[in-house]
Amino acid sequence: DYASTLDGNGHTIRNLFVNRTNISWTGLFARVKSGGTISNLTLYGTSVTSTNAVNHLSTLAGAFAGRLNSGAKISGVAAYGNVTARASVSRPTIAGGLVGHNAGDISGSHSNITVNAITPADGLQIYAFAGGIAGENSGDITTSYFTANASANAIDNNSSGGEARSGGIVGKLTGGSIEASYSTGTTDSNGINNVSGGGIVGYMYIDGNNATGELAAVYATGQVKKGSLNPKDNEYFNGVLGRADIWNGGSIAVTDSYYDKDKIKQVTARTYNVEKSTAELQSPTGYSGIYAYWNLNLDGVTGGDDPWDFGTANEYPILRDAPVGFFANEVKAASADLNIANRHGAWWYQGSQASATCNSVAAGTYTASLSQLSSGTAYTYTAYSKAGCNSVDKIAATTFTTQ
Repeated sequence: DYASTLDGNGHTIRNLFVNRTNISWTGLFARVKSGGTISNLTLYGTSVTSTNAVNHLSTLAGAFAGRLNSGAKISGVAAYGNVTARASVSRPTIAGGLVGHNAGDISGSHSNITVNAITPADGLQIYAFAGGIAGENSGDITTSYFTANASANAIDNNSSGGEARSGGIVGKLTGGSIEASYSTGTTDSNGINNVSGGGIVGYMYIDGNNATGELAAVYATGQVKKGSLNPKDNEYFNGVLGRADIWNGGSIAVTDSYYDKDKIKQVTARTYNVEKSTAELQSPTGYSGIYAYWNLNLDGVTGGDDPWDFGTANEYPILRDAPVGFFANEVKAASADLNIANRHGAWWYQGSQASATCNSVAAGTYTASLSQLSSGTAYTYTAYSKAGCNSVDKIAATTFTTQ
């Protein structure tokens, strides 16, 4: 368990490898408790696997934590690699790109994690939940996005049972909210009964008078796929929210949330799912039209927080503060490229010396010459989101070693 503060200060942990058996929570940390925070850190080349062979255990896995408790926070992080929660007995599996279960707060973050939740249902009502950010959610997620694949597999050998839910942001949501977020990743749900997939949330289950589930100012463009098994009933696949169930006075609110109908064809219900064409999603270049109410107040202070960059009329909106979806492998060559992606205007810090210049540049791919550098030396070229070139504002970097 972790209940302290980890500020990565823009650094990267490469090739994190975690492979644990018969442990409920698995990740960089097993569980982050109330008061714990993780920020400004990238995990690159990550492999997290949790395997359960004990009947009484559920398995939760995420790159940063198996579970994020209420009162814990993750912000300004990114993860690249894969996360798998697997059961060799009929027990629940929950896998998320950043965390297995989120009961806390996640903001300004990016997941490029291939997520897999796998369980042999064997006739029992056992479930597999997979989400690009969190496998299961009862907390809050804001200004975050997903760009890989989330797959939930309840492999049923007896043709009964087997619940599978996958979502671009969350597999199953039992409370809390997702705001100002998006997914371009794909989802895949494979099971016999109670199978659903959604571009943002696979399944929303709200139970209780004070229980609420909210989606606001979110969109999805990635494919929503049905697995190879043939579900007998309760099969739902939709562009935003796969399926929703409300019990005992709970409430659901889905506002100003869309999916790209030109890219997401697997749709079984229109409730909570508003379709827009690619052209419609790319047309507004500000808070107008379908995005008129997207300038959300996320920090609780009066006024909107301007979370979105709308680009030009041929581009989807992206988030201003979330990490850019790029981090290069180490290269050994005479030059190195740095890709400043997704139109983020940036400041280019060239060299590893404090006196190096910091110049404003547009988005694009930049080739850095290695002239006047020492041989056999490691250097880093970095792009920052603000003119001060402060380490906490780093959005992309490439490291190389001269020969």
